[in-house]
Amino acid sequence: MKILAVSDSHQDIRSLNEAIESEDNTDLLLHAGDYAKDIRMARTEKMDCRCVKGNCDGSFSCDPGELIIEIGLTKILLTHGHRFGVKYSLDALTEYGLEKGVHAVVFGHTHRQYLENRNGILLINPGSVSRQKSPSAGYALIITDGDGDIIGIELKRL
Repeated sequence: MKILAVSDSHQDIRSLNEAIESEDNTDLLLHAGDYAKDIRMARTEKMDCRCVKGNCDGSFSCDPGELIIEIGLTKILLTHGHRFGVKYSLDALTEYGLEKGVHAVVFGHTHRQYLENRNGILLINPGSVSRQKSPSAGYALIITDGDGDIIGIELKRL
């Protein structure tokens, strides 16, 4: 399975579409919040989409502040990250991921790409997909095998 992870699009539909178009045959789009409603205007008709609210999403009705996605036996926590203070430390987010029994956490909020294996949990921040908010706009590509095991992660720039 090919998973495109984005965050913090902040109404930059053009950059969001560029990320989508850069990755052919994407099965799933994960939006980690802050203008998650942008997926409604993006070219997502060929893929399943999941989103969570960020601190800038107000009353937008999408999934709640977090979501656990199961792909085979693999569990991915999708959250914006602001509730865990990710701009200052990833300790609370890591601890929460351990409590939830997930294999990976996709989060945003910092506008900076990040990838680390912490205590057996993959922490993946695709960075901001918006060129308006980040000079190094980007996204993450996550590849799983037939069993759902994550076999590759790549942080990409627009």
